[in-house]
Amino acid sequence: MVCCSVGLATAQDVEPNRSAPYAANFRSLTLNEAIQLALANNLGTRVERLQETIEDSRIVGRKAEFDPVFTLSSLYEAMEKPQNTQEFVATQTAAAPRTSRLFDEENLRFDTALKGKTLLGTEYEFTVELNSLKNTLNIDMPPSLFYPEYESFAGLRLTQPLLRDFGPEVQLAGLRVAQTDRRLATLAWKLKVTQVVAAVIKNYYDLVFASDDTVIKVENIGRARILEDQNRSRVKNGVGSELDVQQAAVAASVREEELISAEYLQKEKANLLLRDVVADLDPSSIPMIRPAHTLGAAVPPLVRGELMHEAVAHRLEYRQAREQIGKQEIKLKFARNQLWPRLDLIGSLGANGLNSSSGSALGDSFETSHPAWSIGLMITVPLGNRQAKAQLKEVQTEKEQLLLSFKQLEIDLALQVDTAATRVETSQRRLATTRQSVTATQATLDAENKRLTQGVGVSFNILEAQKDLASATSREIAARADLNKSLVDLWLATGTLLSRMNIVLEDEEPVVGPIPDPEPK
Repeated sequence: MVCCSVGLATAQDVEPNRSAPYAANFRSLTLNEAIQLALANNLGTRVERLQETIEDSRIVGRKAEFDPVFTLSSLYEAMEKPQNTQEFVATQTAAAPRTSRLFDEENLRFDTALKGKTLLGTEYEFTVELNSLKNTLNIDMPPSLFYPEYESFAGLRLTQPLLRDFGPEVQLAGLRVAQTDRRLATLAWKLKVTQVVAAVIKNYYDLVFASDDTVIKVENIGRARILEDQNRSRVKNGVGSELDVQQAAVAASVREEELISAEYLQKEKANLLLRDVVADLDPSSIPMIRPAHTLGAAVPPLVRGELMHEAVAHRLEYRQAREQIGKQEIKLKFARNQLWPRLDLIGSLGANGLNSSSGSALGDSFETSHPAWSIGLMITVPLGNRQAKAQLKEVQTEKEQLLLSFKQLEIDLALQVDTAATRVETSQRRLATTRQSVTATQATLDAENKRLTQGVGVSFNILEAQKDLASATSREIAARADLNKSLVDLWLATGTLLSRMNIVLEDEEPVVGPIPDPEPK
């Protein structure tokens, strides 16, 4: 668990905004620090990363389908079977005629085997069987040779599919699907990291705006208080009126209300940023984040063709869609194979043994003095084969869905890139316009102050000019924040956000290079 204060400066490291009620618990944070904290602490990315571990386990499970299995079993059986006349006569012996028509058996059976499956679908079984047999016949001496009789078999049994379930392509279908799911999990994690980084950057820019806007509100209050004091002095000197004093006081009061709203917005934006950068939080002492940078306004040249090429090459959603189509192709090949009837080549090769002891019987088997072998074919034909046909139809339809979705994704990518680029261009024009507004309102305020100094100006006009300047300045920093956020949206649309922020996602953890911060305050 990482506390939210890790990596943050203490309150003594920066000069807080003294107008805010949270000044005692301020923390200064650069954009670089915010991103690194998010990469280290964000719970959403950690949740998404665990899916890779789940998929790794599923891959191991699929590979384990080809692991050999050792079995060992034993069975004791006791049976009394009433014999009909034919059976009773067949089991009579001249040396020891039988009087009971019950055939008694008492057997002890042991079986050990090593079983498995190959990539061709071959099912193999190396087996050793040993049976201890006691029955009505071998208990009568003669003609039986041994009591009990120890019967054994050692050999290999094979079942080789020739149609359905034949070959590596079918046998490895489940493993290849699991490996695709693993790659999809990695892409989903990278996409989540990208989304978190984008959210952190945009929330940081919103916090910069809220912080700077609070400062503007404070400065605007200061202007009204200064004018109020100047008007009081003019009243004392007999060149002003109480109305001018009252107007300035009312303006300061209204601007203080605006400051309260701005401070709340600043706290709200700070908490949104905190949500993405902490893994643990003390609810009794939630810090007030203060951004350590202002916002830049540099925009690289935007060539839509190049931006679209970047999107196709780098968008994680595009790679996810292609992986999904590849996964569906694996499932389609498997479904087509399942349309075949099952034709199996069956064979066995081994040796039997029979002796008075278990060791001697097993020795007979391993000496192969009594060989036994078999070979044959077994065909299984599901009548109608509706299940396999329905499965194939389902997979084919799902692939068609994926192809249509892929085509829609290509259209969406082009439109998203164009929309994001247009928003950047619009934000540039808006920023240029707001700068002109700031320049014009500042000139108006300077002129009104000069007129008041010359004794021909009106206090009310100065208050209006101050309000217009504060509003224009707020719009300028809002336009600057929107321009920076529109660039984030553009890098998201082209799939290049992480590379532009010097973030490399390796197999283990994100490797963060020097992240380009905006200009320091």
